[in-house]
Amino acid sequence: MDLHERLDNALKTTFGQPPAVVYHYTGSAGLIGLIEKGKVWMTKVEYLNDPIEESYGRKIVASVALEEAEKEADARITKFLRSVAKNIAEGALTYATDYYLASFSASSDDLTQWRAYGKDGWGYAVGIRVGENGISDEHIIPVIYREQAQRDITRKCLQLAADAIREGGVTPAILTHAYEELSAALLELIICMKQEAYAHEKEWRIVFVRRKEKVHFREGRNQTVIPYIPIKLAGGKGELSRIPVKRILLGPQRDAEHESVRLLLAMNGHPKDVKIEKSGIRYRT
Repeated sequence: MDLHERLDNALKTTFGQPPAVVYHYTGSAGLIGLIEKGKVWMTKVEYLNDPIEESYGRKIVASVALEEAEKEADARITKFLRSVAKNIAEGALTYATDYYLASFSASSDDLTQWRAYGKDGWGYAVGIRVGENGISDEHIIPVIYREQAQRDITRKCLQLAADAIREGGVTPAILTHAYEELSAALLELIICMKQEAYAHEKEWRIVFVRRKEKVHFREGRNQTVIPYIPIKLAGGKGELSRIPVKRILLGPQRDAEHESVRLLLAMNGHPKDVKIEKSGIRYRT
């Protein structure tokens, strides 16, 4: 088994299986786009809502790389690990691959997410099936909140790379290959690390690698310009092209609105058994 497969298996073991349904908190425009076009807006990873998020992940990964470097007996591998740590900490290890992502939650009715992403309680939480008869679970990954878990999987990836270097011989070609494979794995980890204070979000992310897709732009917080790509969550034509909606929750500030949402679903070919319910949260402004 080569290093790529070993790292991939380590990440999959850590990530585990996604829930059967994930929820996307959004406003009315987002709901209409999901239902009419089956598309979700994937944001360029460097433009996430929380500006501290990426730096937090980099700090964790860099510190573990330094710890592993100090324990390593082979001076050449120590140098390799220190170089990885330095490049991560200084931001020199960047996204050579153009990553975009969309956020979902395993929690269907979470107050903080209504406030942050569901238009201050006036929006919707769209429940989407994952796996069989749903969106593919190939690229959906969980956010890791516990620092010990973050450190453990980072350490595992670093050790796998060090072992591969020892097995292949410490040659320039082997070191370059190990650096490329390890960098990709560590960047994927950084994408899915957040501080434990956010654990209530139970966030899962669909990660998309842009190739030739057109980049669009939207207004962000504080009048920032945010690059995104609208991506279809379901493949195929006809019935298979519809986003696999299981349930729609109306925000806690909304009055009963079942009829218009039901009409939106019906006019776009969605089955009648999609549940439409009101949030059970008592909302205070």
